[in-house]
Amino acid sequence: MDDRSIEMERFTSAIDLIRSKFPELHIEIQDEEPHIHAAASIDKQPGVDFYISINLQNRDELHLLAEALWSTWFPIGEERVFEKFIDAVLGLLSGEYRIVEHRIWGSLIKAQLQKPCGHEWQTIYTSRPVPSLAFLPLPRSRRYIQNRAAT
Repeated sequence: MDDRSIEMERFTSAIDLIRSKFPELHIEIQDEEPHIHAAASIDKQPGVDFYISINLQNRDELHLLAEALWSTWFPIGEERVFEKFIDAVLGLLSGEYRIVEHRIWGSLIKAQLQKPCGHEWQTIYTSRPVPSLAFLPLPRSRRYIQNRAAT
């Protein structure tokens, strides 16, 4: 079995796990995406408060996109990396995890994926769409995104 089929097995396995945990969700598989080996989207629907997309790119990268968060998990051939990716997706869908968007003057400077850790939140992934202006003393805001529709 070549690396490509192993990575596609991982992607399919991720979709199967999501479907087994959330059988009521509609998951649309896109197999005609340019530059992407495989993709799946979960639109806003009963049980999901925001759009979520996962895809397989560059042979060994699983990407999770939700609101302003864009996270990349690789190499997915490593069991530990794959488990963390699945944990992140299932955590967002269940409402256990949340996304925190940080903005300056309304412009996104970073998005964090967080999970509960005791009485606090632990950041497990941070994405930064542009070089950070966080060091500047400018007006800031935060937006918390957490799936509350999940049962």
